[in-house]
Amino acid sequence: MDILSCLLHYPWRTLTALGAVYGVPVHHRHPKEKVAQELSAAIRTRLRETLSHLSPDTRAALRALAQAKDLAIPRAEFIARFGALNPHRPWRQDAPPGPWPTPRSPAATLVHHGLVYPLNRGSTERPFNVILLPKDLCDAVAKHLDVTVIPSTPTPEPFPAPARAIDANEFTFLSFLNRCDYPVRHGRWLPPRAIKSLNRYLAPPDDLGAGRSELQAARIPFLHYLAERAGLVGLIGGYLKPTLLADGWLTALRPERLRALWDVWRERCDENRALWSRYRLPALEEDDDPVARFHVLLRPLVACPVGPLGHPTDLLDALVERSPALLRPQASYAAWAALDPAGQADFESRARAVLLEPLTGPLVWFGILFSFPFSPSSCLPVSSGSGIA
Repeated sequence: MDILSCLLHYPWRTLTALGAVYGVPVHHRHPKEKVAQELSAAIRTRLRETLSHLSPDTRAALRALAQAKDLAIPRAEFIARFGALNPHRPWRQDAPPGPWPTPRSPAATLVHHGLVYPLNRGSTERPFNVILLPKDLCDAVAKHLDVTVIPSTPTPEPFPAPARAIDANEFTFLSFLNRCDYPVRHGRWLPPRAIKSLNRYLAPPDDLGAGRSELQAARIPFLHYLAERAGLVGLIGGYLKPTLLADGWLTALRPERLRALWDVWRERCDENRALWSRYRLPALEEDDDPVARFHVLLRPLVACPVGPLGHPTDLLDALVERSPALLRPQASYAAWAALDPAGQADFESRARAVLLEPLTGPLVWFGILFSFPFSPSSCLPVSSGSGIA
């Protein structure tokens, strides 16, 4: 939909409010189409000025819409991420004297300036409420924000870096378990002597830490986690051994092997959330859904331009610029705004430490990122039928 179509869906009171923002006279005696055309022209004329005065949070909200499928995001989701709308309701006794209250969130700011539109794209009986970016604003917004507009968010296809190919090390892990009999601890963990023996076959060798527990190693717990999630290992007589599924995985083509591991890592289910905690994958202590935070990390990563991105902290800064929600609680925008400055700074500091772990570890091992200098892999074909979100 273009701006004119969006404006024609608005009631007169909202057109009046927009007219006050842009200095366009709006009166009920005027034809609605003429008023909408004048407002549309005013929004386009002042677009560059409007965009230049947006806050970082508001730019992030606009960027999310520019990269969303069909330039629209479900209203509830958008409000949860970028704050509540404060529409003009002149019939209420507590309504402000002006035609539109001052916007108090990134979402409200965009609606206030007529850059995005809350619309029902369904029917009265079956509403489908979305926040939509008009298609005739899309190119200008994308150019200002330096983003690539895509019809949907693709899933990055794993393309492993040669030195730490995750499927090669997973093959080594399964082969070792097939050859050697080591009684597991607590029904899951390999003893220290097994870890030290396995480490001789990994390329490159893992950092075992203190060496007193499997969980103290850098990469082995992740290999074990992927194998358990994909059903490649199981207990046989107290020993950890490859399963029949592992036989099929080992004989599959390389892209299929990688896709199987990638999909189980990012799967949204209670079992996966529990294993993230059990294997101590990166997560905030109060974060009730680390898998969802991982998906939030992937969205801006896919949109990053291919090329050197410098140190991991620089990469994280670039991702946060595209999606400030990376460093915020998963609750609504109102929950974040309620924190005092010290609370916000503390949460951001802990979130940065958590997010740097997959950027310097698993995403490098999968080949999604190449380490030092960091660069998104240029070989990330879109996989049909699945997405990050």
